[in-house]
Amino acid sequence: MAFAIDEINHDQEILPNITLGFLITDTCLSMERLLHGTLGMLTGVDLPIVNYRCQYLPPLAAIVGDSSSTRSIPMARLLGLYRHPQVSYAASSPQLSEKVHFPSFLRTMPSGNTQALAIAQLVVHFKWTWVGILSTDNDYGEMGSRFVMDELLRSGICIAFHEIIPIVISQEKVTSIVKVVKKSTASVIIVYATEPYRYPVINELSKHKLMGKVWIDTDSGSLMLTYKTKEVTNMMSGTLGIGMHSGSMPGFKDFLLKIRPSASTNDIFLKPFWEEAFGCQWSSPGSNLTLRHRDVGNRMQCSSDEDLKILEKTYLSNPDLRASSNVYKAVHAIAQALKNLALCVPGKGSFPKGKFVNVWSFEPWQLWVENTDVQYIADDTTAVARYVTACMRKAEKSNAAVLLHYMKNVRFKDKNGEDMFFDSSGDPPALFDITNLQIQPDGSAHDVIVGSFTSGLSMGQQLHLNRSTIRWNTFGAEVPRSVCSDSCAPGTRKASRKGQASCCFDCIPCAAGEFSNETDSINCWPCSSDQWSSENGEACVPKIVEFLSYQEPLGATLTGVVVFCSFLTSAISLTFVRYRNTPIVKANNRGLTYLLLGTLMLSFLCSLLFIGLPNFITCLLRQAAFGVLFTLCVSCVLAKTVIVVIAFSATKPNSNKRRWLGPWVPVFTVSGCTLGQILICAIWLLHCPPFPEENLTLKMGTIIFQCNECSETAFWCMVGYMGFFACVSFLVAFMSRGLPDSFNESKWITFSMLVFLSVWLSFVPGYLSTKGKYTVAIEVFGIISSSAGLLCCIFLPKCHIIFLRPQLNTKKHLLGRRITICKT
Repeated sequence: MAFAIDEINHDQEILPNITLGFLITDTCLSMERLLHGTLGMLTGVDLPIVNYRCQYLPPLAAIVGDSSSTRSIPMARLLGLYRHPQVSYAASSPQLSEKVHFPSFLRTMPSGNTQALAIAQLVVHFKWTWVGILSTDNDYGEMGSRFVMDELLRSGICIAFHEIIPIVISQEKVTSIVKVVKKSTASVIIVYATEPYRYPVINELSKHKLMGKVWIDTDSGSLMLTYKTKEVTNMMSGTLGIGMHSGSMPGFKDFLLKIRPSASTNDIFLKPFWEEAFGCQWSSPGSNLTLRHRDVGNRMQCSSDEDLKILEKTYLSNPDLRASSNVYKAVHAIAQALKNLALCVPGKGSFPKGKFVNVWSFEPWQLWVENTDVQYIADDTTAVARYVTACMRKAEKSNAAVLLHYMKNVRFKDKNGEDMFFDSSGDPPALFDITNLQIQPDGSAHDVIVGSFTSGLSMGQQLHLNRSTIRWNTFGAEVPRSVCSDSCAPGTRKASRKGQASCCFDCIPCAAGEFSNETDSINCWPCSSDQWSSENGEACVPKIVEFLSYQEPLGATLTGVVVFCSFLTSAISLTFVRYRNTPIVKANNRGLTYLLLGTLMLSFLCSLLFIGLPNFITCLLRQAAFGVLFTLCVSCVLAKTVIVVIAFSATKPNSNKRRWLGPWVPVFTVSGCTLGQILICAIWLLHCPPFPEENLTLKMGTIIFQCNECSETAFWCMVGYMGFFACVSFLVAFMSRGLPDSFNESKWITFSMLVFLSVWLSFVPGYLSTKGKYTVAIEVFGIISSSAGLLCCIFLPKCHIIFLRPQLNTKKHLLGRRITICKT
């Protein structure tokens, strides 16, 4: 303050012909002394009388102070009654921005709500989501922690704990707070507490060697300035401080080096400092010496000629000018307001009717209440009382005190080129330094500026950090993590834990068919109908298209078997045509044999309708073709069996079955059986024809191209009809298996029907238990197996005789066998 006033008094451009003076009162952190000193400044006496000025003094322009929000609040309430300007250089409580209760309060320290915004942005910048808070039980701690909590919660940050430090703290409470801090998983702790209230907690924590924490100090490193123990230094290293901007004051160092007690006899702080700095003692025992100094004997006498330059490394090598810079700004703001007041022209003042106030004789309460009928009379107690009452009653309609009006409207640039003004709440432009407490090679700790926060810039540009210069308490370059739960990766969603903060959650993988492509997503979104979630659930991918294809191994194998069986059937047919006149071919109705071979070939080939991409034609024909052809095969086998039974029965004497030996019996049998199946299939195709479809729900992540049979009832009726005649054929063949004939087919037909029924009985559970292309493969396998069973069981024994035992393929063998059996 002395430097700023000296600078202003020597600058003729600011207040020419006007000299500023100052009075300093030490409150000793006492509320009583604070209010007593404030009233003393207002009244001019050590024992103040409220509402009286008892001594003639130069006009009191403004009061600079206090440094604490807690002490500034009652001080501001008192000065607000008189509309007397008060400028605090360190009080940051947001409560002081409220002008109804604190109308004359201004400050050069930004409001705590802006500081809370800076803290929130700092926490968000480092992606910390789990923080703890320590605050003192006073206005600064209560209001500040409340604002910072609101900002943190608004930014999605969760509070792990909030411990309040009492003004008068017990060891039991200290232990309780230490337990909470140690137990918490939060790696970031915000300290919204001032000295000396927080020291007992910090000191106790340092004894427990609590390392690896990131401290965010709203008092910007004042802890290390007061207590420099090694334990506290180690624990608090890496602290990020958000505090007052440290502005430079050109000439301040030279001013300090020129100070001498002999030139400043009224300075109550200089002589004790001189004794402390130089280890000397003033000769006069009453020269503002402290009791401690008075008890010290055998010291050399102070002379005021000691050279402060020898103390430059101790006190001025790395000075903390944050508070000093704010005091400097406060004094210059008052001087600029006085300058504007001095430039006021009579009749053109800033007040109603151009009211003019002389800078040489203004009073803080002068022109406070517009058009009041009460006049100030210094020696009239009643008038003063009426004046104060009128002021209180008309506060809402009043003009501010003259100087207060000019201070609220002051705007200038300091020597650093920074704008200085007060907004409607009396707050300055918010500019904070972000510091990092770093341990130096010599073991000392210093705050290093690593960034800044400027509220006047647009969102996203307010916070500026040089991360490469930050040293963390973890002694690594990697930013410490402070989260309750790790972030949920894409492919998962957050699920809150019951009874815990929103930052504590579990990561649940997205369900099949859902995806999330964001980190910390709270929802998984369903994929479209033709897509499916990827393996990790981060995106949707086209569903796998499934059908029994010729290109895949299963489809290619079945196709190969079909082709082979078809060629085999063709070869057997050609063999039977070539040897059509041999007894073995002519036996048991040669025409039915050819029809059965042709039908078997078509049965093999119809299975190809089931392989490949389904379309309308294949879906319409494949089940009907399968049913009709197999019924035709079974009816041919049944007809052959019936003919054998009738033929042997007709050889008996006086048998009436000879009339059944005509060609119409096999024709009737085959036609009757087949027409019934044709009728079932015709009704099916006309009433509810099968059609191709894309089944999106049968298998997860797969689009199944299939034929919808439309009517399951019709399908099973078709299969059941075919199975019924297969059973009849099996029973007839089984009953005729012992008839005497060298070329009797009954036993082979019995075996072939046994294979046929076994295949289709196993087909039913297999068909019902499989999905997609495997259902189709089961049916194709059934067609091939049953057809191959008929082919092999009925025709391969005959081919064996034709090619390998031709001597048995004679009429003599056939008749001989029959005569032998008959004689027996």
